Amino acid sequence: MNDAQKITTAFFDAQMARPYVANVGLVEAATPPGGEWLCEAANGRLVITWNGMDVAHINPYRSFPQSLAGEVSMGIRAAPVMDSTLRIILSLAADVDNLALIAKLASAVIAYVEMPAPKLTSSDDESDEDEDDPDRDIAMNDDPGM
Repeated sequence: MNDAQKITTAFFDAQMARPYVANVGLVEAATPPGGEWLCEAANGRLVITWNGMDVAHINPYRSFPQSLAGEVSMGIRAAPVMDSTLRIILSLAADVDNLALIAKLASAVIAYVEMPAPKLTSSDDESDEDEDDPDRDIAMNDDPGM
C-alpha cells in the first residue's frame, strides 16, 4: 500500500472511530495566542468573531442552506486551531512516546471542529437589519456591470 492509500484508509478508519472525545484543556492548549475564534448567530446571519471583532459574516443573504452555512462557519472558526494542531503533531511525532498524546489531541480537535454551528432563530430571521445594508442591493444584483 502506498502512502496515499494509507492516508485514505486512515481517514475512513478515523471516520468510523466516532464519537471523538472532547477535551477542552487540550483544545485550549492548541489554540493560538490571541484567543479563540467564535461563531455566533446574530441579525439573521452567522458571524465569526475574534477578540470581539467581526471577522466574517457567513451567508448574510441566505443564498445557501443553513446547514452548509454552519459547516462553513465552523470550519473558518476552527482553522487556527487545526493549523496549530498540525504543527504541534508534527513536533510531537518526533518522539514515539508521544503517540497517545497525539491521538488524544487529534480526537479533541476533531470534536472541536465538528461542533454544530449556532442555529438562527426565528427572531434572527425576522431581523430588518439586512434591509438597511447598502451592500445588500449590490450582492443581490446579478448584473456584473453594476
